[in-house]
Amino acid sequence: MLVLLGLPGFYAAQHGGMGRLGLVGFLTAFSGTYLIAVTGNFGFLAPVLAKQSPAALDSINQYSPVVIINGLAAILFMIGYVLFGVAMIRTSTLPRWSGVLVAVGAPAHLLGFGIAQLVTTAVWPIAILGSVCLGAGLGWAGYRLWQTPTASDVVASERTTAL
Repeated sequence: MLVLLGLPGFYAAQHGGMGRLGLVGFLTAFSGTYLIAVTGNFGFLAPVLAKQSPAALDSINQYSPVVIINGLAAILFMIGYVLFGVAMIRTSTLPRWSGVLVAVGAPAHLLGFGIAQLVTTAVWPIAILGSVCLGAGLGWAGYRLWQTPTASDVVASERTTAL
């Protein structure tokens, strides 16, 4: 959920250097993350339903609008973060490897999670590693932006030293 608050600020700070690819990546990643967070009943409802009424959970997951929205959310999430990560790699102000972590981490997380849920739990480490990579990439780039002075900071600093 915090990504929904941080991603717009991150993009706003870097939009000039990310170009159209960054805009498309941001909008797509934000939309996918939003759909997963809002429609993802798994965070709040699924644990209760799985314990109380597993048949109800199965019915919800097989309901075609839910399947379509979840599929759309997954596609937007993966494509968006790949594009956003590539745009991060192309900027000169962010560490290139942070973009690589974002571009690789998001699909690894979602694919690992999906395969672990549907096929075998043996791939949970891929989902976890993908989450760590995505978070580390966004966190690293965010930290770099936080540590880099803005143009207004430089101007304000020059004004105070001139006095």
